[in-house]
Amino acid sequence: MEHNVRDDIAKIVEECSFPLTAPACVDQIVTDIAVIDVDRENGRLVLRETAPGWLFDDVQVRTEAELSTTGEVGEMV
Repeated sequence: MEHNVRDDIAKIVEECSFPLTAPACVDQIVTDIAVIDVDRENGRLVLRETAPGWLFDDVQVRTEAELSTTGEVGEMV
């Protein structure tokens, strides 16, 4: 999945603006620039991996929702 839509509008947002048909069914989000785990227990999104050449801050700027980490962020292969 592409991380953003046209004009760099974020797809990963704080709150959905569309009706949800299957809430709480996603455990991981994989995009062209990042792998993000959905941590429902702590209510956060955890950045696990970035595409080669991308840093945490690069991904955060393109993501409306706040990202966190639990240590070192790996590189997607």
